[in-house]
Amino acid sequence: MSKSLVPGLNYQLSEISQRRLLQLKPCVQQRVIASLNELALAGYGRLSILETYRSYERQCNLYGQGRTPRQLASVGLPSIYAKPSLKVVTGALPGTSLHGYGLAVDVLIDVYPKSHWSKIGAVFKRHGFIWGGDWKMRDYRHFEYRGSLTLSEIFAGKVPT
Repeated sequence: MSKSLVPGLNYQLSEISQRRLLQLKPCVQQRVIASLNELALAGYGRLSILETYRSYERQCNLYGQGRTPRQLASVGLPSIYAKPSLKVVTGALPGTSLHGYGLAVDVLIDVYPKSHWSKIGAVFKRHGFIWGGDWKMRDYRHFEYRGSLTLSEIFAGKVPT
């Protein structure tokens, strides 16, 4: 592990995970740091940050996974993103994922069994996050922060505090 690039982070993260953390809005960075520091105190030492900010182009590529050109055309996306042979990985159309606003983080567990997700989810929720593990289409790695804002307000350009 390298020297911390992130002020206030007491959790051992790789340099690439730290750089990903820095792509988040400051209000989200601070909440992720608090969550990771709490997890460190609880003995969780092997988490990494898989993804934070996601460009529109990246979201198009992810949305195209598991979908045909016709399915993409039905939502206004070009067929070049279609990858029907792959598994669907997201239901979020480009422009609707909070990753594109710097308000979401995907965390990777290296060594803990699935049963630990509920404990990790609870820690992030204590710091104001919405956890994808609570959704109908479960996304255990995903945490997003909206504050008191609605999705419509975020999509219109407001940033939570």
